[in-house]
Amino acid sequence: MLIDAFAQVADRFPAAALWIAGDGPEAEALKAHVQARNLEGRVHLLGRRNDVPAVLAAADVFANASSWEGMSNAVLEGMAAGLPAVVADAPGVTECHEDGVTGLVVRRDARALADGLARLLADADLRARMGAAARERVRTCYSMEANRQRYLDLFDKLTGRTSCAVS
Repeated sequence: MLIDAFAQVADRFPAAALWIAGDGPEAEALKAHVQARNLEGRVHLLGRRNDVPAVLAAADVFANASSWEGMSNAVLEGMAAGLPAVVADAPGVTECHEDGVTGLVVRRDARALADGLARLLADADLRARMGAAARERVRTCYSMEANRQRYLDLFDKLTGRTSCAVS
């Protein structure tokens, strides 16, 4: 679906490229789909990467078209890098992402994903605003400190006492 969505916006944004990081059993099918859509040179299948922060730092937008992923570490990594995300409306993925604030939540189809990508690619101010909100969301809700505090709060609730603050 992501490759099909990119195909719909590629002509409107001639400098845009799609990077897909990671590997798996669908790699050959993805490569064939890129070729079938005549997107060689525009869609780059990066494979497994050890430099994900550098890849994210070079990107303008993060996209996730998964139908289900649980709490998506990939989406959180993109948000932590200050990228606005276009995500398909699916369980788990939308738990950490707020539509219109940290990016866009769209219907799970190529046209809706393409429209979301086009909206962000066309508006640098919107990308910057949503990217900053995404980074802040990760810092305040998903950082180690935020998770530590949630555990302390849970322990306090379960035991009926106040835990010692740990710095």
